[in-house]
Amino acid sequence: MTTTTTTTDVTTGSCKRCGRPTMVPAGLQVAVVCDDCAASAERQARADGLQRSLVRAGMPAELLRYDAALAPHPDLLQWCLRHSGQWLWLSGFTGVGKTRALARAVAITSWRAGAAPFSVLWLESALWLESLRSREHSQQAAQAATLAAAKRVDLLILDDFGQEALDDRTRALLFGLIDHRYVRKGMRTWITTNASGAELEARLGAGRWPQIRRRIVERGTMHYWDGKTWQDETQYSDRKGSDVANWWEGM
Repeated sequence: MTTTTTTTDVTTGSCKRCGRPTMVPAGLQVAVVCDDCAASAERQARADGLQRSLVRAGMPAELLRYDAALAPHPDLLQWCLRHSGQWLWLSGFTGVGKTRALARAVAITSWRAGAAPFSVLWLESALWLESLRSREHSQQAAQAATLAAAKRVDLLILDDFGQEALDDRTRALLFGLIDHRYVRKGMRTWITTNASGAELEARLGAGRWPQIRRRIVERGTMHYWDGKTWQDETQYSDRKGSDVANWWEGM
């Protein structure tokens, strides 16, 4: 630290990070940082801690790295944030940025929570539901722990939902989870999918998809994202061919 001027109580020194002048107690012999650099370091430490906690909650670390080329569309991100206090169903074709938008919304919502953090669990839907199908004794404790956490957390994310084939037991566990969270109004569930209505009906079983859909609509909102614009998906239907407009036809 280089001293330039001295008063009775303080000395004007240089911040060890940015080099700008900063006031320090007279006679202090250790390097110091200015208020701006100290605040910046505190924000970075908080961001690092939040990232570690979200990774522990199951979120892929790469989704939390800033990459301008892979940033979610601002309209989609703002939609997620605007409805972040409720259930979300976000559908659309593969590669349009659904998962990245939800991940960013989780991070921002967690940051804004400040001193009132909420619990999060991020599940890759296909991998998790596949694990539930295992009958191996060694897997049962992990299955039970994950299912219990999914019923308990404030915010549950099921990413890439509807791609997996389910047996009767797994369907029952999945519906039980959604129903458990539905009756507890303080819990939020966010879901992404690229499956059509017909595909969901086939994989979830007759009658299950309309029940799940009804719960989502009652607790939140459903939208389809095509990579450019978002559309209300209250009239969610089957996808016929590649025509996006046909996604809701027949409902």
